[in-house]
Amino acid sequence: MDILYLLVPLSVVLVMLIIGMLAWAMNRGQFDDLEHQGEIIFEAPRPRADATAPQATAAAPTRAARPAHAADDVDRQAGEPAPAPALGAPPRDSSATR
Repeated sequence: MDILYLLVPLSVVLVMLIIGMLAWAMNRGQFDDLEHQGEIIFEAPRPRADATAPQATAAAPTRAARPAHAADDVDRQAGEPAPAPALGAPPRDSSATR
């Protein structure tokens, strides 16, 4: 029964916090236009600004065209740890990168 002295004030604080967050969202305009975001998927896509830019003649190899370990070495920033290998993948030869 003594737990009610803790639970009742905590639930009141929680309800007040939820009401405050709802009021904040309403004042920020989060609920002003609920229908438009759902209708965007039915509109025709707009052309991108970079679609008119000339394309490079020699295409760089895509990530799928390179071996997985080469993509990891190229895409990682200096000092960033290597990602964990996938389950069932053969171990990588770390001596080849040194």
